[in-house]
Amino acid sequence: MFEAYSNLARALGAPAMELKPSVPDEFSASESHEGALKKARTEAGACLDSSRVRVGVTRGHLLEVVVQVPLDTTGDPEALQLAAEVYLEALLGTALLDEWVASVAIDRIARTTGLLVVSDGRSVTSAHPLSEAAPLIRLGIEGIRSQLPDSQLSLAAAGDNWTALEIPETESGLQPERCFASTRFPEALKCALEGMPFSSTRFTRGSEKLCWLSWRGRGAAAPRLRARSEVETLVSTKQCEAHLLLAGSGFGPRRDYLDLWTMLAWAELPKLLLSLASTVEGLEFGLYDSPYSEKPIQIGF
Repeated sequence: MFEAYSNLARALGAPAMELKPSVPDEFSASESHEGALKKARTEAGACLDSSRVRVGVTRGHLLEVVVQVPLDTTGDPEALQLAAEVYLEALLGTALLDEWVASVAIDRIARTTGLLVVSDGRSVTSAHPLSEAAPLIRLGIEGIRSQLPDSQLSLAAAGDNWTALEIPETESGLQPERCFASTRFPEALKCALEGMPFSSTRFTRGSEKLCWLSWRGRGAAAPRLRARSEVETLVSTKQCEAHLLLAGSGFGPRRDYLDLWTMLAWAELPKLLLSLASTVEGLEFGLYDSPYSEKPIQIGF
């Protein structure tokens, strides 16, 4: 993706990307279970050998991991939290952890030795040995991916199904002033705009990416609506199952927005963006995928 995005920036005459290429998103363990435990002990000073793990699915097609640590395992909460994070990073690799895992939490459970007390009584039957963390996370990822369409671009020929989203205005974030969106992909868009880690691979098995266009919305309401209509018309005329799908639109006090799924390597994409830049002022093209969302391409500034 880094190469395709960099090539697009060059084709549009934008500065070279300063981001480093990301690691491929396929599952691959960096360390064995034993190696990851050793690294956690060394870096955090906490032992997770007797711990158990639960893995669940949460919003945005992300996973939540809970590491259950017996009460007779020594370590303050900060050390145990760090140990769990170091363990999972060593086991999964940082790229996969950032892409698929929303949160890592610590839960204290019954002692492994000695007498149980009332506060120790939570069941561990729903959890698994920590050594099964990698296979469980792999199953979670495969389960999510198995429910995804082969390509979101195929919806170009499907019936419209739009959802209106009211977005609280914030002082920071990807699109801080955007206050409204009409979208065909509400879960994906909410995930991206609410600051959760975003990856297009969690919403499609295809190679297309969820992207956004933004431009200055100057003037009264009527001229802004006409400009947005022109942009939507230009994009709609280029829709096809192989390259492009109009995914949504929106606005804020000062800027207007358009969301789309597209193939970054599509040969016609630079021409389309340059044509749009001649229609509106201050056009930006960006990816919702982390970390590329931090580096939108400015066109016609």
